[in-house]
Amino acid sequence: MNKLNEITGLEDNQHVINKLNDLLASIHIYYQNIKSFHWNIRGPQFFILHAEFQKLYEVADEQIDQIAERIMMIGGEPLQTLEDYIKYSKIAENNDKYLPEVTINKTLDNLNILLSLERDILKSTNEDDEGTRVMIGNFIAQQEKVVWMFYSNLD
Repeated sequence: MNKLNEITGLEDNQHVINKLNDLLASIHIYYQNIKSFHWNIRGPQFFILHAEFQKLYEVADEQIDQIAERIMMIGGEPLQTLEDYIKYSKIAENNDKYLPEVTINKTLDNLNILLSLERDILKSTNEDDEGTRVMIGNFIAQQEKVVWMFYSNLD
């Protein structure tokens, strides 16, 4: 056991580190997709969606930092190259049109993938890993609200 794990009481976290790195890669691609939507959105909902996508990529940027730091806190090394992000991401890069309904649906699809990864992380953490559990729980709560708001927009 290394000194960090000795102090935190967390050990044998490689399975959680791997899952957090998958999330890190996926949220990087999600971030890039959202940033692209922000830049390229077209149509009558431009002003609303342009601002909403900015909020989403700002939150994603904060989450990226939190995930990478958490990986380091539990004794791992975060992925750090675009090549790795693309390789390990469960989210595909966007190549779709930038019409409102397309971007909203793509965002919902991406959020569904992130939520699935996050719920899997929660199942994989032990009770002693409160820091990871709280961080992931906060991500889930934020993303569920975004999903609800975007679905409400489609009605």
